[in-house]
Amino acid sequence: MLPLLSLPMLGLVTLAVYKTQPLSFAIVDGDNSNLSKTVLSTLSQYISLAAQSSGQKASISIEGSLSIALKSFGLDYVIYIPPGFGKNYSSLERVAYLEGYKRADSARADAAQSVFYNAVNYLSSFLSTQRTELLLHYANISAPVEAILNPVEVVQSFYVSGGSPAPPNAEELSYTARMLAFALFFVTTPALTYMVDSIMGEKERKTIESLLSLPISKKSLLGGKIIASSAIGIIAGAADVLGVIIYFYLISVAYGSGTVFLSPGLIAVHSFDVALTAFATCAIVSPLIISARSSRGANTTAASVTGLAMVIFFFALFADISRLPPYIYYPLLLVPYTNGIMVLINYVQGSYSLFVLHLSLLLVESVALYIVAFKLFKEESLLLPFSEEKQSSL
Repeated sequence: MLPLLSLPMLGLVTLAVYKTQPLSFAIVDGDNSNLSKTVLSTLSQYISLAAQSSGQKASISIEGSLSIALKSFGLDYVIYIPPGFGKNYSSLERVAYLEGYKRADSARADAAQSVFYNAVNYLSSFLSTQRTELLLHYANISAPVEAILNPVEVVQSFYVSGGSPAPPNAEELSYTARMLAFALFFVTTPALTYMVDSIMGEKERKTIESLLSLPISKKSLLGGKIIASSAIGIIAGAADVLGVIIYFYLISVAYGSGTVFLSPGLIAVHSFDVALTAFATCAIVSPLIISARSSRGANTTAASVTGLAMVIFFFALFADISRLPPYIYYPLLLVPYTNGIMVLINYVQGSYSLFVLHLSLLLVESVALYIVAFKLFKEESLLLPFSEEKQSSL
């Protein structure tokens, strides 16, 4: 349950930092003209608006000299209005330059720089409009300023695979599906841990003999361990996934990026996918654990499976698996994790035939791996050390 507590706490801390710790600016007017003072006031307002639009706050101070501002502690960004700025600002032939000083050792400097650039864009757009209106007046031309400044604009529409118009919240659903696909990684670790311990742990603790002495079949013994490990993996994985969902939601609020959108259907599909991923994880690792000669070897094998899962799930967060070259895509389909990702993606995209296909592949691959595990399961491999087992087989 630790991720369910730690991940939301991490998201809350990030959100609190962005909401309560303001971006700190200092502006130095080296021109000291009437126009530069007006620009300083306007720029301060634009910085506040730009910070507010990104869900942050800005603290702006006015310093008398550049050297004093650069020596001040607690600043993220220093803005200097150089001499001659007002003359260039009022001219139609010259460019007015502002100097920006980014504090290299500040964690908030990148965010401050982004806010400053947005504010300069506002200011530049305002000045461009004024200059264009003046030129139109001198040329005695009646034309909309926007048509001259922005002669080409983009009218954007959204669509989904197949060419149909995108339904409401389609973009948020796609973002959520990628995030949930990545969150499946957190299901694998608890399932692997409990599966290794349920077999190799009992062998090293010498408790496996008591189980083997009971009047049960080896299929029942191995099947019970697989079901129990999968169930524990599902419970722990569900807590992990819930923590990840809360974390991503808080991060999206802090950064003002994509938002999480959960529909009842997506929740149901993801819950089923979590269960299948836990079972598939136990299915993948079971034959490998049974073939291992020690807990160290089993843990190394489990770490390899974890690494494979991390690569595939991390890739799904930033890229489209189905668009990989065929010589990469089709071999990846042999890995159950790939199909677990594609189940979510195709459901969100409305490709229900592919959704059923990948769901079937996930089930078939899990069952096939379980069959292999049952075939490899031998009682003597659990009772005898590796050297004695090798001698008995000889």
